[in-house]
Amino acid sequence: MGPLGEIQVGVLMVFLRNTDGNLIYAQAADIGITTNTDAEVMAIVEAMRYCRNEGLDNIIVQTNSEMIYKILEEGWKPLWGIFNWIEEILEIKNAMTVSFSHILRKGNKLADALANQALDKASLQCHNFQELPSMCRKILNSDKTQIPYLRIRTTR
Repeated sequence: MGPLGEIQVGVLMVFLRNTDGNLIYAQAADIGITTNTDAEVMAIVEAMRYCRNEGLDNIIVQTNSEMIYKILEEGWKPLWGIFNWIEEILEIKNAMTVSFSHILRKGNKLADALANQALDKASLQCHNFQELPSMCRKILNSDKTQIPYLRIRTTR
């Protein structure tokens, strides 16, 4: 997504994997015009609700928003527009074992692919690997190998 608070077509994207990297659940939905910050926080809320409802515990939530990471892990004061969502996240966190980590945008390739699918088809929900679109299956398999993605430029 774009810079902090940029208004754009928002996509709620939730992707849950187990410790082996296998798909547990994926959800992507077009949520209309919103900010990237709102979309990111809404996705975290949805993911944590899903985990709570399914009895999943010992959760690691990854976000590519450094600001949201610092609000959740370092106690930064949230923007007023996301305050209620942050409160819900922290309430759920107190009832479960949850940690948050910041990942670089490059590590978010699967989320981007699912977001593009949601923009094309309005929504997507997957409960197993076979339900994922083929491009997403390729990215997930690549992620599981933990081979870094290298981009090499050559001179002509």
